[in-house]
Amino acid sequence: MSEPRCTRAQLVATMTESRDPFMALIDGLTEGQLTTPGPDGGWSIKDHLAHMAMWEIGVAALLRREHRWEAMGVSQEFVDVSTEEEINAAIEANHKHLSLAEARELFDFAHRDLLASLEDISDDELYQTYSYFQPWEGSDNGQPVINRILNNTRGHWEDHIPWIQVILDSQK
Repeated sequence: MSEPRCTRAQLVATMTESRDPFMALIDGLTEGQLTTPGPDGGWSIKDHLAHMAMWEIGVAALLRREHRWEAMGVSQEFVDVSTEEEINAAIEANHKHLSLAEARELFDFAHRDLLASLEDISDDELYQTYSYFQPWEGSDNGQPVINRILNNTRGHWEDHIPWIQVILDSQK
């Protein structure tokens, strides 16, 4: 027996439900908390926001059948020879210069952009694979695109909360 399919409206509700606690955490922080580098001298919370924004922008481009990696500021050629860690480092380097206000604006824009791109997607298209949206890329694991959407929104926010908490704990 297969699981019932999620509609676009249910997907948006799930994303909103999971984004609200993340935003409550971020919105309660000071500028200093958001911009101080992590305890290892690494990413600040601001950097995490820009990183998550770019992955969400990539999914929005994917759904619009635009070149996903270009939208994220990296080339397909770079992606083809790089690990996810190297891709993340390149994205971080491309956005390190952003002010806190710019990073917050990018984070908010990315989510609005993804929601807008979902308006043109049917419930059935949520269950198409990556290559349905990006046929020129030749990269498809056979999973429905809804998984990629959830991994780059709800899953991504949840993944970054412990890292953000480490940064906050180091500031005490």
